[in-house]
Amino acid sequence: QISSLAAIGKGIFGRESFLDSLSQISSPTQIIVGEDDLARPVTEAKRLNKYIKDSSLAIIENAGHTLSLEAPEKLTQIISDFLTKQNSTISA
Repeated sequence: QISSLAAIGKGIFGRESFLDSLSQISSPTQIIVGEDDLARPVTEAKRLNKYIKDSSLAIIENAGHTLSLEAPEKLTQIISDFLTKQNSTISA
């Protein structure tokens, strides 16, 4: 079991940074994060938002990493609003 955990840790913490390549994303991007997310904190989401040109950031209050379980209505509304905005942009 320890060797399995070590392999997982090495895979997570030993990977290359992809931040520089994020500027190549040319599609509108919605970034969503829970304000209490410890695995992927708000600071990381803000960094993604900075690097991805046409991105918007939504922070869901009183939620952690599992937004679909902790705040399903808020998550659904953010996704729905984003898709509606993209659809109206395409239709215009």
